[in-house]
Amino acid sequence: MCATMAEIRHCLAGLPVLAVTAPGQREAAPHHRFWGNESMNETERRQLADRLSGMSFKNAHREMRGIDRDAVLKYFRNSIWDEYHTLWLLPNEGVEITLVEKADIDTLDKRDYSGPPSRRKLGVKYEYAEARVEPLERPVAKF
Repeated sequence: MCATMAEIRHCLAGLPVLAVTAPGQREAAPHHRFWGNESMNETERRQLADRLSGMSFKNAHREMRGIDRDAVLKYFRNSIWDEYHTLWLLPNEGVEITLVEKADIDTLDKRDYSGPPSRRKLGVKYEYAEARVEPLERPVAKF
């Protein structure tokens, strides 16, 4: 909890708050993950990837906001070779999560002829394959 105006300014700026431990002595408060100073280690990333891979695609999407409320959806179903990637950036956790889907080969060439030509689409069925969790390489721009 921020008590003085200086501590409130530090809290709002995302800087570590200085905690008074004894009269005349000050030391920096421990960094919290909320400020983005720490990122997940390898085992935490692997556990998160396993947990997200066990969910459905829709539940994995919902989980992103639960993990980091400042999560940014960078792109949705971007086609990369035979996979469709959905990229989430989690700046407070310091990771990027790629949800990987594969197209069902049987339905790839079937078209939907039920509507006018402008509304027709390929009948692609997406199958959720895995989640990949990697550390962020550069900071995320806040909008």
